[in-house]
Amino acid sequence: MNLRVLILISLIIIFAGGLGSLCYLHHGGITLKEAYDKGNVNITQITSAGTIPHQVLISTNSEEPVRVEKGTILTNPESEDLVIARDEIIPPRSNSTIPAYCIEPEQSAIKGSQLNVSDKAPEMIQEVIESSNPENPSEAFNTQLKIWLLARGSNFDIYRGEVYYTVKANNMYFYQFKENLSFTKAELMAKFNLTEEQLNSININSTILSSGKNWLDEIMEFLRLK
Repeated sequence: MNLRVLILISLIIIFAGGLGSLCYLHHGGITLKEAYDKGNVNITQITSAGTIPHQVLISTNSEEPVRVEKGTILTNPESEDLVIARDEIIPPRSNSTIPAYCIEPEQSAIKGSQLNVSDKAPEMIQEVIESSNPENPSEAFNTQLKIWLLARGSNFDIYRGEVYYTVKANNMYFYQFKENLSFTKAELMAKFNLTEEQLNSININSTILSSGKNWLDEIMEFLRLK
């Protein structure tokens, strides 16, 4: 191994260690998943089916701040699975209301359900959430359609579950919802270079949803250069 390679490897190790320290100092506290695994958080669905975005109440008895990260999936076998839409740090022994998008279009959210903390959503879904503003009703609606399409494909039943209640809550006709879905489908195909066949058959476990970011991409995002 020549000297240049050794120097390069050393620089990568030093930079990676420094970045890890910066991340720790920048974020602080523990992740929502860590707090959940310790039994220090309680997460409650506080909105009814058809709400965009949904709201969840996160209460913590942790002695440390709890770091809530957008893209984290929340699950319940009886209710709608959700994905967190905003980053937030919850102070120790406190609570906060956080927006979250639905993942399963044909399942209905049940107000009052207790939610479990799962893994991060696939990267394409995270990217969609990253570029959205959950406080803007129009943007939130468009983002919700994108997430449903990426998580379930485009052949889901619009007359049942969360989709049905969304149409009713927004005083829409189902043909209007279909039109919105078609426009959103075209957006996704253009943004992620997907074919119609791919988007029709995609689901949340599809490997195509992982865009394969490399370590340089992650560094640039952390430094706000991408």
